[in-house]
Amino acid sequence: MSSSSQKTKQNAGYRVILVTVCILMNFVLAFITTAFNLPVYLDTAGTIIASYVGGILPGILTAVASNFLCSVFDSHSIYYSMISTCIALFTVFFTSKRFTFRKSTHTLAYIVTIGAFSGIVSSLIQWEISSGPEKSVVYDMLETTVGATDYPRLPVFIFINICLNLVDKAAVTAMAMIVMFLIPGRIRASIRDSFWKQSPLSNEEIESIRNWRKDLKTTSKRRITTTFLGAFLILTFFLSTVALFIFFENEKEETISNAFVTAKYAENLIDATKVSAYMRSDGNDSEYKQLKRSLSILKNNTPGLDELSVIRVSEDGFSYIFATNDKNVTINEVLPMSHEMQYFFSDGSIPESVQYVFSSKVRNWHAHILYPIMDGNRNVVCYLYMITSVSNLKAYFISFVVKVFLVLAPVIALIFIYALRVMDIYSVYPISTMAESLDRFAEAGNSQEAMDENVKRLRGLEIHTGDEVEKLYRSLCRMTSNQSEQMRNNTRLSDSTARMQDGLIITMADLVENRDSDTGAHIQKTAAYVKIIVEGLEKLGYYSEKITPKFKSDIVRSAPLHDIGKINIPDYVLNKPGKLTDEEYEIIKTHTVYGKKIMEKAIDTVGGENYLKEARNMAAYHHERWDGKGYPEKLHGEVIPLSARIMAVADVFDALTSPRVYKPAFPIEKALEMIMEGSGTQFDPKCVEAFMESLPEIKIIVKKYNQNV
Repeated sequence: MSSSSQKTKQNAGYRVILVTVCILMNFVLAFITTAFNLPVYLDTAGTIIASYVGGILPGILTAVASNFLCSVFDSHSIYYSMISTCIALFTVFFTSKRFTFRKSTHTLAYIVTIGAFSGIVSSLIQWEISSGPEKSVVYDMLETTVGATDYPRLPVFIFINICLNLVDKAAVTAMAMIVMFLIPGRIRASIRDSFWKQSPLSNEEIESIRNWRKDLKTTSKRRITTTFLGAFLILTFFLSTVALFIFFENEKEETISNAFVTAKYAENLIDATKVSAYMRSDGNDSEYKQLKRSLSILKNNTPGLDELSVIRVSEDGFSYIFATNDKNVTINEVLPMSHEMQYFFSDGSIPESVQYVFSSKVRNWHAHILYPIMDGNRNVVCYLYMITSVSNLKAYFISFVVKVFLVLAPVIALIFIYALRVMDIYSVYPISTMAESLDRFAEAGNSQEAMDENVKRLRGLEIHTGDEVEKLYRSLCRMTSNQSEQMRNNTRLSDSTARMQDGLIITMADLVENRDSDTGAHIQKTAAYVKIIVEGLEKLGYYSEKITPKFKSDIVRSAPLHDIGKINIPDYVLNKPGKLTDEEYEIIKTHTVYGKKIMEKAIDTVGGENYLKEARNMAAYHHERWDGKGYPEKLHGEVIPLSARIMAVADVFDALTSPRVYKPAFPIEKALEMIMEGSGTQFDPKCVEAFMESLPEIKIIVKKYNQNV
């Protein structure tokens, strides 16, 4: 097993130990406070530690597991896991915003925030679940305060609960701080980094990834998160609805079942042979009163039974024999049937078996039951009429939804955050870091150093997800490494080719120079001046869209070919010691035309984009003038190629500072003065400015080659 894998397993072990210890810490503290009936819980110290040391997932896992475990001795504890979950989330937020428990003001703000929040929310939960305080000591405090102040109970309860929670959270924060600062920093870092399936990313690197993907319309994480959350909410709603429906159906069945049991008891109490006597008594007979009292007791002790009456039915309606629902009724008074009663007799016959009909409204569900009482001859003498209900459905539904939310919300948060974490460490961050590294690799261009640096950075990610992402990572590492080596080999080959080409250029230029007895070291000096001028232009910020690294390389390498056309000039003209005639001068001027033709032929032979195009421009146009009075085409201004304008300054300055058979070399100061005089007429002013800004370098070149100047 590699050392990296061993370290990963060790870090995961630290994380498991952290969560386990924190859960047990919460459980033990909560058990002690419950056993001694203390007004505090102290069940979030472990949650704070797990959130601070391990991050959001260990924090929420500790919060949820602690409350579920505490429900062993406190059945309502499960409803408070949402508060613990919020404390875990806030702790992570608190520490991620550069707050620290080492500053008293930050710690105080933390305690007040979680204390006030816990006090308010736990008060509302207790009021909904238990209709008041769950701990007797808190109940006594509430009753004493309300009795002394006559304030409303709920606001007083919230105030008391906030005060108690401030004390509670101050205590657990103090305990958590002691434990947190006892944990070595190395262990804390190991736990924090144990989630990564690659080299851990710093906050700056994570922010860099976020900025890198800002131009995306959406992200895979956002898409998957939305899908997952939507599916989870739909599933939760569906399951909650089904659970509520099943519970409601069971409640209805139980209510009806209780009604039938009660009907059996009532049937045994009623003597069918005495029904007529009961009706004649007008309710004054002692036996009648005793029976009515018994029926009332039956009705009051049957859950969900709203009415239990004994009635007799006639063609005109019905009349009460016994009524237990406190209605003001008169025995034997014929009353019209209700809509539900009419249903039982809709076919005109006398029902001889139990009949029931249901009615339902938004708030209530009712079952109307008609139970026949028969004499010994199986003749119906009267009916038990019962109305059962499952009432206040709205309140029940709200209570059910609140309880489901309190129980499921933390669990959903835990599952959701776990899914996001898995998505982050196995997909989002590995893929994003790989993609960002590949972008950097692509942007490196022809820079071998940048390419090598990005290969090193990609390998440094050390992605070990163990799935297709890791396989993709290894393939990318091989590909980029091979690409970098290929670029290195190409660079070597290119450098070798360039040296060979440069050698050929120098050889060609030497052939021309050797024919011209006056141009000693001319190609070396002009090439040096060209390099100085173009670098000066770049430094001044002139022609930035034109002056690229390739352009600079091309004109410096091409400079020796600017007089290549002189190879076609006759020796008697080229090396004439005296002044040229007009005809001879015209012949000399043709070297620019010949130079252009020679270089264009070379370009056609080589093909593609290459440095010879700038060689052609310099050979053809280095005698053009800024004011348009030059030759061979009388171009002017920026119509003249930049490389030719640069060469014009270099060529003339070298001619001025070099001795010729027909003149001595001018002093540097005189030559510089003549160059300045030609600025804006013969030369590009910007080229002259760049030239003059680089005088120290220029003078070094002059002194190197012209010892007498």
